[in-house]
Amino acid sequence: MPEFDWADLFVKKGGHLFGYGLLAFAYIFAFKFDPSKLKLAWLLAIFYAVTDEFHQSFVAGRMASWIDVTIDGTGAALALILVKGNMKEIGAFFTGSPDK
Repeated sequence: MPEFDWADLFVKKGGHLFGYGLLAFAYIFAFKFDPSKLKLAWLLAIFYAVTDEFHQSFVAGRMASWIDVTIDGTGAALALILVKGNMKEIGAFFTGSPDK
């Protein structure tokens, strides 16, 4: 894969943060924004990150990295922290139910 110094690091790692944040958001959406499922959503995102890195260990030119798993988990955690503070409002927006 091509290398672009700092921009490469920023784009690739930023993409990991954002992508795993979206994954964690998708999990909590599937759990209907149940606050008791926040930890499960985070753990599922981490599990997916670990399996993705395991898969990369078999791909030529790629290598598995625990640093990437950490970045992925951080992205998932950040997304869930943002959601947690506004769980009722976000849930109402996406489900169409009135905010109570």
